[in-house]
Amino acid sequence: TLGFDVVGRRSFEYDSIDPVRSRRDYTYLPNGQLGTITGKTPTSAAYTTSVNYDHEGRPLTMTVQTGTAPAVSYEFYWDDQSRLISVRIDDNNPVASARLVWTWHYHYLGDQVVAATREKKTGTATPVVQRYWAEFDERGLIYNLVTNQGVKDFAARYDASGWRQVVTQAEVDDVHAVGY
Repeated sequence: TLGFDVVGRRSFEYDSIDPVRSRRDYTYLPNGQLGTITGKTPTSAAYTTSVNYDHEGRPLTMTVQTGTAPAVSYEFYWDDQSRLISVRIDDNNPVASARLVWTWHYHYLGDQVVAATREKKTGTATPVVQRYWAEFDERGLIYNLVTNQGVKDFAARYDASGWRQVVTQAEVDDVHAVGY
C-alpha cells in the first residue's frame, strides 16, 4: 500500500501482511528532495535514514540510525562530471579498536565504472586495500566484481526492468557500498 502527499510524492508505504513492521514513512526537504525515511527493521528496531545534498542536488551525506546503535555515516564525493568517485562509510563505533571505516574509490572509463578500490580500516590498524574489477552485461550493469586474485566477491542478476538480485556477496559489509 502506498500513500502520497498533496504534491504526489510518496509519503508512506507498507505491506498488508505486516503493516506495522513493513511501514516506511518519507519526508522531503523544502526543495522537494528526499530528506528522511523512517521505519522498523524485521526485528522491530526503529530506523531513520537521513540524506543531505550538495548545491547540484547530488547526495553529499547520509546517516542510518538503527535502534540505539551508533549511526552509520556515508560521505559521497563527486567529480566535475557528476560521477561518484568515492564513498566513505563509518560505523562510528564508540570503541576505537572496533571502529570500521570503509572507503571506496571508483575508477572510470568514460562514464562507466570499470574498477573500484576498497580500503577497509578496523580501529587503528593499517587499512586493508582490495581492488575490484567490474564485469558488465549488455546494458552496462555490473553483474560481477572480481578481485586481483580472480575471486568473485560480488555477483548479481538483473531482470528485464533492471531490478538487481544479489547472488554472491563475500562479506555483506565489504561490498555494500558499491551501489550497483
